[in-house]
Amino acid sequence: MSPSPLGASPDPTPSVSSPQLNEPASEAPADFIHEVEVRYSETDQMGVAHHGSYLVYLEEARTGLMRAHGTPYGEVERSGIGLPVRNISLKYRAPAFYEDRVHVTCWVSALRSASVTFSYEIHRAEEAGPRTHLLSAQVELACVDLSTKRPRVMPEFLHSAFAARLR
Repeated sequence: MSPSPLGASPDPTPSVSSPQLNEPASEAPADFIHEVEVRYSETDQMGVAHHGSYLVYLEEARTGLMRAHGTPYGEVERSGIGLPVRNISLKYRAPAFYEDRVHVTCWVSALRSASVTFSYEIHRAEEAGPRTHLLSAQVELACVDLSTKRPRVMPEFLHSAFAARLR
């Protein structure tokens, strides 16, 4: 099995009741929100989340968005398509700390014939008052043929799925 972008495990094999490619699970909004608690192993001695930990949060949100909208990343890979990271831009605004619950909002912000860009906002999930904006990011993924490892035009099923979530 090929690794997915940024080294996380691919989605598990879907069950019989899982949605098929490009068949959205529901008419959900284009944005996807993933909640994560900052784990001790992701922090430094002062309890501040390490800058590299945010890449994992972004990938979890991106693969969650894809799964929620009928294009689980594991199924995309099994169809012979890979989406390796081509470009990442991060703007850190405030630190996250050990045990913080953070919300990662993810959406498709740009789509081309052979690439897709996801945008993200991460906020601390606070009980009261305004949310603290922790990070803004963009991740561009290229479309490649997994058998040749060469760039290719995105297949229609995948392009259509991303186009339906474009903001």
